[in-house]
Amino acid sequence: MGQLCLRSMLVIPFSRDAASVYTGGKMAVQRQHSLKALIYMGAVFGMGLTAAPDPLFTQKCAVCHGEEAGGGDRGPAIANNRRLRTRTVEELRAVIRNGTPGGMPAFPLPEDQISQLASYVQSLNATLYQLKLQGNAEAGEQFFFGKGKCGSCHSVGGRGSNLGGPDLSTAARQLTLAELDSALADPSARIANGYQVANVTLNNGLVLKGFARNRTRHDVLVQTFDGKLHSLNESQYRQVKLETGSSMPALQATGDEKRDLVAWLSGLGGDAKGDDSGSLAATDDFTSVLHPKRGDWPTYYGNLSGNRYTTLDQITPANISKLELQWIYPIQYQPLETTPLVVDGVMYATGPNQVFALDGRTGAELWRYVRPRTTVGNVAADARLGANRGVALRGDRVFFTTDDARMLCLNRFTGALLWDVYMPEEPQHYGATSAPLVVNDLVISGVAGADEGIRGFIGAWNVNTGKLAWRFWTVPKPGEKGSETWHGTAVDVGGGSTWLTGTYDEETGLLYGPTGNPFPDTDGTERKGDNLYTNCDLALDPKTGELRWYFQFTPHDLHDWDAVQPPVLVNAMFKGRERKLLLHANRNGYFYVLDRVTGELLLTKPFVKKLTWSDAIDLTG
Repeated sequence: MGQLCLRSMLVIPFSRDAASVYTGGKMAVQRQHSLKALIYMGAVFGMGLTAAPDPLFTQKCAVCHGEEAGGGDRGPAIANNRRLRTRTVEELRAVIRNGTPGGMPAFPLPEDQISQLASYVQSLNATLYQLKLQGNAEAGEQFFFGKGKCGSCHSVGGRGSNLGGPDLSTAARQLTLAELDSALADPSARIANGYQVANVTLNNGLVLKGFARNRTRHDVLVQTFDGKLHSLNESQYRQVKLETGSSMPALQATGDEKRDLVAWLSGLGGDAKGDDSGSLAATDDFTSVLHPKRGDWPTYYGNLSGNRYTTLDQITPANISKLELQWIYPIQYQPLETTPLVVDGVMYATGPNQVFALDGRTGAELWRYVRPRTTVGNVAADARLGANRGVALRGDRVFFTTDDARMLCLNRFTGALLWDVYMPEEPQHYGATSAPLVVNDLVISGVAGADEGIRGFIGAWNVNTGKLAWRFWTVPKPGEKGSETWHGTAVDVGGGSTWLTGTYDEETGLLYGPTGNPFPDTDGTERKGDNLYTNCDLALDPKTGELRWYFQFTPHDLHDWDAVQPPVLVNAMFKGRERKLLLHANRNGYFYVLDRVTGELLLTKPFVKKLTWSDAIDLTG
């Protein structure tokens, strides 16, 4: 996208009922509206307010802040002010009414005048999304992804590319008309953080050219134009030369095309619905998750088998005492339960409703995604407290669950929201705390809340669109297979949380998911029977969610001995025969060895010293 000059557009602000109308052509040029006048008229009339400048503002405020609110010797600019952009009218009223400590005095004005000033100040900081600029937005979208070739550098809602410029999915909520004008008329005037082009000369003479995502005096993180990230310290390169200009080319467009493009951009408020045309990075074929590169940790367990084992061998018994702290990145929550993932030198960590992308070498923040914690509703206890165990990665996407049981998909390079779905069918005491699991083109997750009464499930969603592929209920409905193991009323909210990440086996093609305790936890009066599929390991077909086998560790649990422990997959000799095994250390005190192809129980052994509830478990379980 290039020089879209809004100075050549005419504002017709003389309607209180419609947003500002923009037209292109000679007439607009002849009128020669100044940009400030255009912004004020577009903002004020587009929001149905009085014409700018406001007489009351001129009388009460202009002496300090300037007649056009651009600032003066006695007060800062309050037009196009990023700090004020996020303030509500009520917050602005309070500032006018009460003043600021050591700064602006209080103004004891009538409430109607305070409201008038607050609304006017808010209009001066209106975003594109608030203006609702008119034009043919559909034609603007077609131009963006077609003739204009904007989508070859930028992405919106998962469409386009993230290899040339920032994601624009929320551009309208972040930019004012003035900022968009500046960005499009002169792309080099303000280059977004992380998008300055760098030429890095390596010690061997080769040059890496790409975006300097992060740079310090001693390190640089470069994303080359093929999408690959290179984290380098000063011992690996000779020189870093930053280019002064933007890589964004000039725009070739007619006046109508410009108008329609701006109209479409003004509607980009970040409403993430997913899109069938969204695509993963071209080089991604799930192999990087299935068989991680040396040094990468791309899943919750490091690999899909659940082993949490790394092949790195730099740390040894001989040098471990010499390890030193390299950096700290504070996350405003404790106690953290996240397992950071690392791919291509970038670390992805989480807090409650937060995702952070960090340079693994320096700890510098590349981007962060944060949404407010849920304060109302029936969110489950651990999720309500802030527990979150991490993310899943595939290609250019990051997958994350929120405290109120939503699955989010973010752009891995920018943190932009691509899609957002509510995982349950209907509200109960649902929450979510687990790190999702990616298997082929599906992202899989479960839910929390069994201790407060939910009907648990494991679900799978398309990685591109967020469309539900399947859902397996851990508490069956009456008449479904397994419902005969429930007698009483508790089956409607029978528990069976799935709050821990499962594992996947390429050899058997099966997904293994552990399930939680039944509800009520310790009162079985209204849930007589074994209460399937609580306290189980489930073997599911990851394509369809079909149950292949299950093993229940503690039928009719009355002690909160849920089975939410990692199902670890190994190949080993067992009694003279090579077997595909699943290992499970259960909360009931026994260690289990199962055949992961059939679910056959092969071995149980106590692994606690004072096991008081049973003498042994036989091979029937």
